[in-house]
Amino acid sequence: MSSLRVDAVELVDTDKLLLLTRASHETNAPLYIETINYYVYLLAHEVGFNYAFRFMPKPISYDLSEDLRDLKDAQYISWGSRIEITDKGLSSTENYLQDQEVKKMFQEMKNYLKANSQYNELELFQRAYNIATKGI
Repeated sequence: MSSLRVDAVELVDTDKLLLLTRASHETNAPLYIETINYYVYLLAHEVGFNYAFRFMPKPISYDLSEDLRDLKDAQYISWGSRIEITDKGLSSTENYLQDQEVKKMFQEMKNYLKANSQYNELELFQRAYNIATKGI
C-alpha cells in the first residue's frame, strides 16, 4: 500500500479513500462503485492521488478494489451502488483533518467532486481515456 506523508500525518491509500468518501458526503457529490475507478484515476492524474492503474480498456486498479473491500469489511464505508461513509468512518477522519496540509488536500477533493459530479459514466470514461492517450 503506498503512502502519502502530509506533515506529521501519514495517510495510506485507505485513509485517502476514506477522506474522499467524506468529501463526497459533505458535497453531496455521489460516488458509485461503478464509477469510483474513474474518479480515482482522474484524481491520480490531475490532483496527485497516488494509485496505480491500468487502462484495459477502462481504468482499473486492483489495489483500489482491495482497499475499498478492506474499508467495507472494517465498516468504515458501505455500498449498494452508491458509496457512503459510515459514522465510524466520519469519526475516524476527524484526526486527519486537524492537519493543515490534509485540510488543503481534502478541500481539493471536495472541489474536484463538485466540479465532476455532473458527468455520467461515459463522460467520465471519455475524460479518463483522453488523459490515458495524451501524448501517444
